[in-house]
Amino acid sequence: AKCVRCWHRVPDVGSHAEHPELCGRCIGNISGQPEVRRHV
Repeated sequence: AKCVRCWHRVPDVGSHAEHPELCGRCIGNISGQPEVRRHV
């Protein structure tokens, strides 16, 4: 499914009860636990 925030198509969209329209990466970013970026 496609995340409504980042538009990436990933299988974990819909698996989070609080934000079913977001992917795990976006949920982490909005909850204060951002992804670790290796390339700037």
